[in-house]
Amino acid sequence: LFIPPMEDARPTVGVDRSVTLAINGNDVTWTLAGIIYHSSNHFTCRICLKSGATWYHDGIMTGKGCVAENALSDVELSFAGESFGYIYMYLRDA
Repeated sequence: LFIPPMEDARPTVGVDRSVTLAINGNDVTWTLAGIIYHSSNHFTCRICLKSGATWYHDGIMTGKGCVAENALSDVELSFAGESFGYIYMYLRDA
């Protein structure tokens, strides 16, 4: 059985920029801080700053540095190139 690749059929996952949970009667908020992406045998990451800026790192493409991206609100967080979001990391707000 052959199923041709469907270029426009990439599923996306809704990624919350922040999450608030009630813990012991108090609302506690965590803000998205970073995402690790996986594709084949390679990992990349995106760093999300509280200012709304995002940075992308791919050791093969960017070496030791990160590349500035668009604002967090303008970035598709489910993917980075052909890589899928694998781990989503949140930091607890103070």
